[in-house]
Amino acid sequence: MSILNILYEMRFLSFAIPMITLRRNKENVYSQMSDDTLMMGKILTERKTIYSMKFGVSGTPDRIIGTVDSVIPMMFREMQAPDGPRMSHMIQMGVFFLILPEIYPGMYVRYGVLTYTDSKYRIANSLTLKNEVLARLDEIFRTNGIPTRNHNDPARCMSCPYSGGCMQRLIE
Repeated sequence: MSILNILYEMRFLSFAIPMITLRRNKENVYSQMSDDTLMMGKILTERKTIYSMKFGVSGTPDRIIGTVDSVIPMMFREMQAPDGPRMSHMIQMGVFFLILPEIYPGMYVRYGVLTYTDSKYRIANSLTLKNEVLARLDEIFRTNGIPTRNHNDPARCMSCPYSGGCMQRLIE
């Protein structure tokens, strides 16, 4: 076996091992935090819209905390989360994870904090979450921003902010 073949095989292994780990830890995207966990750092911004030129997305975190080498996006939701964080909120946090490295180059974005009235969660900046966000962004761009209805509930259509222009709405 030549040196080039050995290097190629090692390159494959260095790629495959993280993938195996990701599959094994796929559910470890978030963990519950104690309510008395202190967030140490300086408040960099509050309720300021941030943009990504690279991904073509924007978002407004409630707060961004800066530490020595990292930034931590925070979201506060005035609702309960009895079964864990809502997927839509985790996706929103994942969007912040995409945007923040452009705004704060050289700073790490290891996790974000999602706070509900009854609980607090540490959302990991994981490859699993990033892939989910990128898949949803791809769908948005492929459909020109027109969402595909994923339910048969007229009540959900009534409260949807897109129902006015939606061609799939269940209400008139």
